[in-house]
Amino acid sequence: MLVLKRRIDDCVLIDGNICVRVLGVTGKSVRIGIEAPAYVHIRRGELPLRTDANLCEVVSPLHDGLLPAIPAGGTTSA
Repeated sequence: MLVLKRRIDDCVLIDGNICVRVLGVTGKSVRIGIEAPAYVHIRRGELPLRTDANLCEVVSPLHDGLLPAIPAGGTTSA
């Protein structure tokens, strides 16, 4: 596990196209923002994996095969 100290508005870049930015800190709570391509599936860790009719599979031009499902609207919210 990589452990970093970041300040508000600092960004950690993952794989050259995913940015995790610290938006704010209040007490023990940290707000982060994640900027990623639409084909990248982002899921909060405390939520169980689910499969239902509202999810669709997306094929990425950058990868062979199918990537994880994302909501039909194409966006995820945490």
